[in-house]
Amino acid sequence: MSTQLLSFRHYSAIRTTFREFVDSNRSEIQAYVWPLVNLQRESGKTFGQMKEYLDLMVQSMYEVNRIAYEYDNDDTCDIEQVTFEPAPVLTPMELFKALEAWRYNSLYTLEGEDIILSIPEQHGKAMYLACDVLHTVAEKIVKSLYEYEKAPWSL
Repeated sequence: MSTQLLSFRHYSAIRTTFREFVDSNRSEIQAYVWPLVNLQRESGKTFGQMKEYLDLMVQSMYEVNRIAYEYDNDDTCDIEQVTFEPAPVLTPMELFKALEAWRYNSLYTLEGEDIILSIPEQHGKAMYLACDVLHTVAEKIVKSLYEYEKAPWSL
């Protein structure tokens, strides 16, 4: 396995989508990022404060990816922070794939090693929240499928 360092465009698109979905007044859109919406509600953060929080979260996601990349490739990366750029809002399926690419190129590399235990707490919280959002997006997509609706609950 060779871990890739994901592009700034990748992280920018995740950031743009998180912001758009959290700020949406449509519950069916907010449902895809419910852990983030719930965090905003429980913490009482304004949308401006939440935007800053999301920026830090995505920065932490990049940092975890960078740690995994450096570990797996025995290489260093001098760029410590994402430079956000204009990016499109992703569809829920694109968001799922973007988050899954991050997980594959970050957590899968670190999970097999003790190095994941040394991740700073801030990055650990971002990892947990990003994985929670990934799970929520996946669940929402699956539950919208015809096959899900038709499948029996008991066998």
